[in-house]
Amino acid sequence: MSDTPKFWILSSEDESCEPCVEIKDALANREDVQILDVNSQEAIELLKRADYEAAEKIEIPMAIVEENGKCSICQLFGGKGLLLAQCGERTITIVDDESS
Repeated sequence: MSDTPKFWILSSEDESCEPCVEIKDALANREDVQILDVNSQEAIELLKRADYEAAEKIEIPMAIVEENGKCSICQLFGGKGLLLAQCGERTITIVDDESS
C-alpha cells in the first residue's frame, strides 16, 4: 500500500521568473504543497535526497515528490486550475481544481 505523496515546489524569489510567480499564485491557498526557494538549505537537502548531481541543470519551477520514502525530481506542467508533475514516465496530479 503506498503512502500519500508529499510535494515541494522549488522556485525562485526572482519576480522575473514568470512561471515561478504563476505557480506561487496557483498554490497560494494550498497547505499540502510547500514552495521553497531553490537556494534554500531545505531545497538543497531535498535535491540531495532525490540523488541530484550538482552538474545537472535545474529548470525551475520544478517539483520534488516524495512517495514511499523515495524522492524524485519532476517537471511541472499545467494550466489554470491544473498542475501536474512528470516524474520519469509517471504523471502525478498535484492540483486539479477544474473538477470543482
